[in-house]
Amino acid sequence: MNSRPRLPAPISRLTAADAVRMFVRMRVVAAAALVLATSCLEYSPHALPSEDRHRDVNRKNLARIVAEPPPSRLRFAVLGDTQTAFDDAARAIEALSRRGDLSFVVQVGDFTDLGLAPEYEAMNDLFRRLPVPYLVAIGNHDHLANGGDIYDRMFGPRDFAFTWGRTRFVVLNTCSMESAYDGKVPNLPWLAASLAPSAEHDRALVFAHVEPASDAFDPRLRDGFHALLRDGGVAASFHAHEHRYGLEERDGVRYYLAAHVNDREYLLVSEREDGGLDVERVGF
Repeated sequence: MNSRPRLPAPISRLTAADAVRMFVRMRVVAAAALVLATSCLEYSPHALPSEDRHRDVNRKNLARIVAEPPPSRLRFAVLGDTQTAFDDAARAIEALSRRGDLSFVVQVGDFTDLGLAPEYEAMNDLFRRLPVPYLVAIGNHDHLANGGDIYDRMFGPRDFAFTWGRTRFVVLNTCSMESAYDGKVPNLPWLAASLAPSAEHDRALVFAHVEPASDAFDPRLRDGFHALLRDGGVAASFHAHEHRYGLEERDGVRYYLAAHVNDREYLLVSEREDGGLDVERVGF
């Protein structure tokens, strides 16, 4: 008696996250194949960026910012996680480019999903379409593989600060999990020095991927981080990571969460006539 042929097991349904990751891997393979086919050079998705447009991006854009006189009223935008949302990131760039009233844009981490060079370069090429400078903080996904090294080459130091007008801007790495909660991330001594009182600024703003309330933030450093912001004249601290909008005020410090770019919104930060700051959710 002939046995019935065994049917293959049904293919499980892909989740949205699986589909996104598959898409990125396909992009990586396609990019590698293209380079090999056209130049016969070895290619690795982990290679450090070599083209000038993908190197020292934060330093170059920071120089553009401070080269201009500060506006009478500050206005800039904050974008959350972009990861592999290339289409929505492109829509965000188009919407921001049409405004004509921004001094700069800050992307607060998870610029990439897998920390791969093709992701970094493709997303950076999108952001280069902006008519204004942009700054990028490092996110936890940007650390994956050798993504931290790629970030360092493309954007520069993970912690940096500058003063423009009467405002101190502080951008830093708060991805404690990626350093195994070693007590060094965030770098509180550096943060204390960056927020030290100065006759050159009246307030400070902080930008970092992981908010202090997150499990991905070193719990031993949480209170110290907040104390530095509270005592350092920080009006607002901008974060992402949670893929949603959020706002919490603690001891006068407002902690904002910028939603994932898939939610098709960004935060617009505008200075009022009295010097205060309004933060508005803007859809695109």
